[in-house]
Amino acid sequence: MATVAEQQPASRSERFFGNVLWNWLGVAVNFFIIAVLSPYIVRKLGDDSYGIWMLVLSLIDYYWLLDLGFRSATLKFCAQYRATGEPEKINEILNTALFYGAMAGLAFLCITMLASSRIVGFFQIAPANRSVFSALVTIVGAGWALGIVFNMFGACLEGFQRFDIVSRIWIATNAVRAVGCVVLLAKGYGLIAMAVMVVASQVLGYILSYLGVRRVFAEWRFSPLLMKLSVMRELIGYGVHTLVATVADRFLGQSAPLLIGHFQPPAFVGYFTLPNRLMQYSCDLVMRLAMVTISNTSELAAKGKMEAISRLGVFANRYSLTIFGPIACALLVYGREIIAVWIGPEFAAHSAPLLPVLALGTGFAIAGQYNSGSILYGLGKHGGYARGLLAEAILNALLLFWIIPRQGILGAAWVVSGLMILNRGLLLPWLLCRWLKVGFLRYMASIYMRPLLTAAPVLLCADLLKRFVLPGRNLPELIAAAAVIGGMYLILAFFICFGPDHRISIVRWVSVRLNLSAPKAGAY
Repeated sequence: MATVAEQQPASRSERFFGNVLWNWLGVAVNFFIIAVLSPYIVRKLGDDSYGIWMLVLSLIDYYWLLDLGFRSATLKFCAQYRATGEPEKINEILNTALFYGAMAGLAFLCITMLASSRIVGFFQIAPANRSVFSALVTIVGAGWALGIVFNMFGACLEGFQRFDIVSRIWIATNAVRAVGCVVLLAKGYGLIAMAVMVVASQVLGYILSYLGVRRVFAEWRFSPLLMKLSVMRELIGYGVHTLVATVADRFLGQSAPLLIGHFQPPAFVGYFTLPNRLMQYSCDLVMRLAMVTISNTSELAAKGKMEAISRLGVFANRYSLTIFGPIACALLVYGREIIAVWIGPEFAAHSAPLLPVLALGTGFAIAGQYNSGSILYGLGKHGGYARGLLAEAILNALLLFWIIPRQGILGAAWVVSGLMILNRGLLLPWLLCRWLKVGFLRYMASIYMRPLLTAAPVLLCADLLKRFVLPGRNLPELIAAAAVIGGMYLILAFFICFGPDHRISIVRWVSVRLNLSAPKAGAY
């Protein structure tokens, strides 16, 4: 099968990998911050307060439903009209989206003020912590209300494929939040101060995103005359399916923590959320690649290059699974030891058994197929995917409501992973193959075969490493084991999973930035 690089100029391939590598740099920095910050927060707050913090973030995440898909529509149409050279259309898209965002943000803020003192009764929160919980909902909700407006600028940057700017903003805001939270906790402040710091870091990100758009889009102008009803209909027409998918995605992501908080003490929310978030943070690499995939798909579709889109689906998903591979191998073999050293033995006892279950679903459905969904978004053909997510969300909530009182958080993990595989791991790629008119089995084999062949010997070696050399009793042993596993996997994957032209593109991109001699085609 021909590669994407064979069908496009080297500049497109290198730009794609450059954007991906910028995104991955942001993920790496964020992962490092989380790795350092999480145990500190848990120890300073305690299991119950940490569970309350996770519960608030899970609850507030539902408020993104008021976005109604406008952000994804803004991204899609900014990429499309940039490809066709229509800056006036981009101005209409941005101004109309900002008008809607301002109205939705105001509604969001009102809902937060009304609900903050009433929702606490649904959860098993001690009376002494209820006023804190309500205050947290109000503060964090105010930050998210601003986000509905200003995230339109971030969507524009992504549509312009300026992921270097997006990643720098993401790194800066995460660093400010991390340092601020550490300082506040060190000085004896608690959850309320942390919430204020989170909102302050978000505001910084919103300002930087606006300045980024001013920098890359010289034709930008704000005017009420550019808010068009026809553009509003265009955004809604695209966003209605996104709304269904967003509703489903929020329920899928937060149903388990909220129902666990309803049936069990807050500490168990943390025990479930920690391994689940480890999977999510690992998949940030995949999701950041998918951001590049959406804008590239929209650009290719605007130019009628459908064959290149199908190849993009194969390689983007394969490489996402490849990047997830060493993280999954390390967590599968050393998961209990990592959590015990990182957070503590109590968390390890409750959270470690969930890791293999969640890794199975995350690897197959998220790492292996997330880009398939992004391509459907880029094509504007995501209606079936959205309905599939909604069906998954409904089944997920019903099964969780039944199983959590009986099987606890391990049962919840099996429900989440099983439904994820059936819908996002199997139905989603089938929908994409139908739209692109390519063979389903061939598409799936092209994605999974090489990463799995790479992972098999690495898992075997990692198990032997743990048994005889590095049992993972302390941080130096875990770092050494992770380095061995990651190095072994990535070396094998570079030659097994990556196509020759893509290897050249990666090496050329790195070489240019290190001022080395770039390799020529045919070097591998």
